[in-house]
Amino acid sequence: CYEPLANFYLEKSNIYSIFDKVIGCRVGKFNFFVNQHPYGKDKVKFLSDKVCAVGLGDSYVDNYFLSLCDKVYIVGGSQRLIKYAKKDEWDYKVINS
Repeated sequence: CYEPLANFYLEKSNIYSIFDKVIGCRVGKFNFFVNQHPYGKDKVKFLSDKVCAVGLGDSYVDNYFLSLCDKVYIVGGSQRLIKYAKKDEWDYKVINS
């Protein structure tokens, strides 16, 4: 997700304050190139202590960093991610956008 869009969503949903870090796509000068696009396992590299209180994801490939979170929000209802969350007994909530 484009990081400014994620920040906007979190602010409008009144949950921005529960997040210390938003990991998303960032573009370079004049929006011509992507200078950060963490995907799948690459998101874990952005976590300083590898343990998170709250995580938010919308895709199965987010499972790598969401598995490190105490509380998980699944946006959009990815059935594959929900199945994974149930199997691993995560504390999760589904948010349909």
